[in-house]
Amino acid sequence: GVWGHVECVGESAVLLEVGKDSSPKNVSMPSKIGVVIAHYHEDASWVDEFFPEDKYEVYVYSKGGKEPNFNRSAHKFTLKNEGRDGHTHLTHIVRNYDKL
Repeated sequence: GVWGHVECVGESAVLLEVGKDSSPKNVSMPSKIGVVIAHYHEDASWVDEFFPEDKYEVYVYSKGGKEPNFNRSAHKFTLKNEGRDGHTHLTHIVRNYDKL
C-alpha cells in the first residue's frame, strides 16, 4: 500500500497505511492521549470531569504561582509569567520533542 498521512495524537504519531480504496490498513494508537493545559489562576476543577486518568495524560504548566484545583494526578510544572499560552505549548514541545 501507499503510506498516507501522519496524525499527532498526544505523545505518539499514528501512521496510517492507505490502500487503493483509501481505507486505513494499520493503526497504532497510544495508550493515553496527552493534554497540555496552560494555567494562570483559573478554576481548573473541570479537568477531573473531562480528562479521566485512564484515558488522558495531563500536563499542567502554571504561570501564576497558584496550584490548579483538580483532584486527578498530573504532571505539574511552574513557568515564569512571560509570553502567552503559545509560550506554554512551545515549552512543552521543546521539552518533550524526542517523545512526540
